Amino acid sequence: SEDMTTMPVKVSAHDALERAGYKASDMEFAEFYDCYTILEAVCLEDAGFCPKGEIGNFFQSTDTTYKGTFPINTDGGQLSAGQLNPAGASGSQNTVEGVRQLMGKAGERQVKKNNLCMVNA
Repeated sequence: SEDMTTMPVKVSAHDALERAGYKASDMEFAEFYDCYTILEAVCLEDAGFCPKGEIGNFFQSTDTTYKGTFPINTDGGQLSAGQLNPAGASGSQNTVEGVRQLMGKAGERQVKKNNLCMVNA
């Protein structure tokens, strides 16, 4: 059913973007919680980065590395950064990385366009 593949970000992203006066297509990069690959994929769809059911095509046609056209999880996400967090606050890692990028303090993984980011923690 649709309920099983629709995440709360469908509402929260829409509300946040509307309040900020932006669209998902305005975002320059994203930091999304990815404890499971499918969660990140479904949430990107629900946030409006691509139509529902089209995440495969999105990933195939979009370079999501920190050097790419639409960077996602620039520190490697949960597997590379979040699960190693000694404080155990793995969900907050996305927010921290987003702020680092926005401040231009992400070092070698700094994205080129760093004015607008969507974080889903």
